[in-house]
Amino acid sequence: MAAINSSTPSQEYLLECFDYNPDTGVLRWKVRPREHFATDRGWRSFNSNDAGHVSGTTYGPGYVGVTINGKRHQVHRIIWMMAHGKWPELHIDHINGNRTDNRISNLREATDAENLRNCRIHKDNGTGFKGIHFHKARGKYHAQIMTDGVKEHLGYFSTPQEAHAAYCAASDRYHGAFANHGEQQ
Repeated sequence: MAAINSSTPSQEYLLECFDYNPDTGVLRWKVRPREHFATDRGWRSFNSNDAGHVSGTTYGPGYVGVTINGKRHQVHRIIWMMAHGKWPELHIDHINGNRTDNRISNLREATDAENLRNCRIHKDNGTGFKGIHFHKARGKYHAQIMTDGVKEHLGYFSTPQEAHAAYCAASDRYHGAFANHGEQQ
């Protein structure tokens, strides 16, 4: 039987807690063993009220979180542990950028830089294109990209579409599998 009070539950414990559907990314509470609870009342209450229901709620930055033994965990990290038998050492990146899409095929480990490369365009972006802003003094669209923590100038262009094409080519070249051409969040 898995430990009750571990702040980072084991794979065994998580498999006792959850059913996971890798095709939908949905995590559901199982009927849990008595050993998971401090009291009979808590055990009976949980299993009659929560077993079979989707676990977790969306919070703050748009991720799904679930509380286990008084500690909140991100569902995508739980799923990674259940699938791979170890807690991720890095960030877990949602490949398609949807933070609630927890299909294992949509999750991958990523460094800070890789995770940032895969971000979508910011909501306050005025041009509608990632990596592009209008340079008033020149009257042109400026394209730039982050490479290894440094902004690289890609050029000034007459249209945002031309600037975006330059950004996309650079993103593919520098960011590879983590390239994201910037869909709105």
